[in-house]
Amino acid sequence: MSSPDQTIPLAEAIANERENFRQLFRQTPEMVCILRGPEHVFEFVNEAHIRALGFDATGQAVRVAQPESVEVHGLLDKVYRTGETADLHEIPVTLADRVRYFNLTYSASRDSQGNVNGVMVLGTEVTEQYLSRELLKTQNFALEMTLNGSPLEKVLSILAKAMEFQLGREIKASILILSADGKYLRHGAAPSMPEEYNRLIDGLPIGPRSGSCGTAAYAEKEINVVEIASDPLWADFRDLAKNFGLRSCRSIPIRSSRGSLMGTFAVYNQPLPVWNSDQQIINLITRTTALILERSLEERAKQEAEAALKESDRLLRLSEERLGLAIEVAKVGFYDWNIPEDHIVFSRQMMADWGLREGSLRKLEDAVGRIHPDDRQRVSGLIQDTMVNDSPYATHYRVVRPDGETVWLDVRGQVHRDANGTPLRFFGTSVAITEQKEKEIALKRAQAAAEAANRAKGLFLANMSHEIRTPLGAIMGFLELLKNPNHKVDDLDRFIGVIDRNSKHLFRLVDDILDLSKIEAGKIVLESLTFSLTELLADFTAMMSFRAQENGLKFSLDLESSLPRFVVGDPTRLRQVLNNVVGNAIKFTRRGEVRVKASFVDDLFTVTVKDTGVGISPDAAEKLFEPFSQGDDSTTRLFGGTGLGLVLTRRLTEAMGGDFSLQASEVERGSTFVARVKLTVGKSPVNAQAPAPHPTTEQPLAGLRVLVADDSTDNQNLIEFFLTEWGATSILANDGREAIQLAKEFPVDVILMDVQMPNVDGHDATRTLRADGFARPIIALTAHAMNEEKARCLESGFSVFLSKPIHRPTLLAALVDARKQLN
Repeated sequence: MSSPDQTIPLAEAIANERENFRQLFRQTPEMVCILRGPEHVFEFVNEAHIRALGFDATGQAVRVAQPESVEVHGLLDKVYRTGETADLHEIPVTLADRVRYFNLTYSASRDSQGNVNGVMVLGTEVTEQYLSRELLKTQNFALEMTLNGSPLEKVLSILAKAMEFQLGREIKASILILSADGKYLRHGAAPSMPEEYNRLIDGLPIGPRSGSCGTAAYAEKEINVVEIASDPLWADFRDLAKNFGLRSCRSIPIRSSRGSLMGTFAVYNQPLPVWNSDQQIINLITRTTALILERSLEERAKQEAEAALKESDRLLRLSEERLGLAIEVAKVGFYDWNIPEDHIVFSRQMMADWGLREGSLRKLEDAVGRIHPDDRQRVSGLIQDTMVNDSPYATHYRVVRPDGETVWLDVRGQVHRDANGTPLRFFGTSVAITEQKEKEIALKRAQAAAEAANRAKGLFLANMSHEIRTPLGAIMGFLELLKNPNHKVDDLDRFIGVIDRNSKHLFRLVDDILDLSKIEAGKIVLESLTFSLTELLADFTAMMSFRAQENGLKFSLDLESSLPRFVVGDPTRLRQVLNNVVGNAIKFTRRGEVRVKASFVDDLFTVTVKDTGVGISPDAAEKLFEPFSQGDDSTTRLFGGTGLGLVLTRRLTEAMGGDFSLQASEVERGSTFVARVKLTVGKSPVNAQAPAPHPTTEQPLAGLRVLVADDSTDNQNLIEFFLTEWGATSILANDGREAIQLAKEFPVDVILMDVQMPNVDGHDATRTLRADGFARPIIALTAHAMNEEKARCLESGFSVFLSKPIHRPTLLAALVDARKQLN
């Protein structure tokens, strides 16, 4: 037994125990409070109650501390009056102008005589659980109404009311729908707004200062206006908002599953800051609204198609055609996957796109199994990523239809979750894009080909630069040596030979480029002349034998059939083909021989060229006849060249009715090329024109007065030198205008007229002179060495057409002929 000084009085023990209970109640997560007397004065409240109420109500009566909580006042009175315990489930309680939901237990408190002297309250807030469940019910109900064909405004009104119910307080919600032309917002639903406001806001223009909704649609992002009365976005609508008691507005764009704008969802009079769950609620209801709108559009198209089927018998055929057209035009399909039940539904359009029959698709794995094997793993990963991380689901993939056809689809979607974040539905859209995808693939291939062509042209330009600069450098270098008068005569002859050889190489290079350009443009003109094929081959053999001998090679020409002596064709182009083919063989052969075989059968002249050169790899052979390319870079480095020879040869032979091809080739063993051209057997020309005799006198143009019109001083000096040497006198003009004036002032026998000059060109000058009565010869000198330019010059009134660079014997012969015409 304890000593007397250790005995604790009973009253004190009871007080201690009571305090212990109070401490326990203060820390419990449930709300605990003790109310005293008929006025229900708070005697004790714990921390959970303070958090829920927002302040400590100790010492205050319930009706004073919670005047807005009228739902509980009568219940407290009843428990205090009867002493009966009340268990309440999900009872709504208004706190700070917002309805919240609690599970409450009201129990009577009694004194030592058993009389009721107060009420003890134990409560748990279940607002989020309740609202989440109600939101899910509302979503399902709205979806069911949509599928059952309920009016769109009625369904949208339910979603607007759900937003108001979820956010509480004095919230008003409004849904506006994007007009067909994308310029306006039309009334969708606003059940808590006055009809007058809905009428005035219908047709709201989209723009940068068009209130919250018009601006949100314009910017395609959320717009949150805290004070409408002072915000510049509402400057044109401020009075309207004031008349209808709108203080703030938060507008969220409604987007389709493909990301396109469909309208806006606005929340009015929502105070800030918002509750933590508000944004999730807003986003969820907005996404649900987007789905409803998409479903509504699909249903509307379906209803329109069904209405077309109900037309009269007289228009039945037309109705079927219209229905077919509607089905053909409405190419957006929809899918909906119920995740917990693993049940997937495709719309009719999607079933058609996938080539499936009704009932052939039930589970997700059935659909994934139809995806192309190369895309299947990627798509499965995207689906999983969207379900776990809410990542955007937008992709292209291929589907293999039951008939084996592969189609491309543009598929988008999103996940619908419950209040706990658990995925419930995965739904979205699908559009067949096979044609677009094939065009995209073709475009990429074309771009790749264009890039390859550009690279080839770049290589060509580099090669061309080398081919031009090499002889040009030699010409310039040896011209510099000629300036020194102390060189020996043999050295001077050698210098001039180098300059002459490189000048001719440059001339041939320019001719190749021009020829290829003319052929590619379809402007190549072939001559039809009678010439001796045997003499052409004899001259050609002599020239090529000399070139082969210089390279240490053997050269032979064998005839596999008899050749006609005279043929009709273009001897210049034929010689060009032979020079290209055989010259190429000699160029690419380091040792051994080049053998040529020729035959003529049925007007087809065939030349086979076989060499023992470097050969051509299969990869290089594929691009051998592409412009601006050679076999490979090493070919260019080792042998030079532009890569135009073989291309030009093929184009020329084709223009001459034949072809040119690589018959066989082996690297380091040699190649065999075959060229064919059409030639007609001709007769010996009876009146063949003898070559024009070269003037033999020292001054064949003595006394001839020549006007030289050229804007190049160098060309003037060169021609003047020739004329002086031949005994003629010259007058110089710098352009066509001076030429016209000088021809009027001085007695001129012949005019040498450049075609391209400043101020007045050669064509205009010649036409003017002819119009003024000048009848003497006018000879054209031009660097445009094309038949089209020759025809144009003759049409302008020129007597003779000569191309640059100036060929001295040809110029002299033309002037001698002109002198004869004067007599």
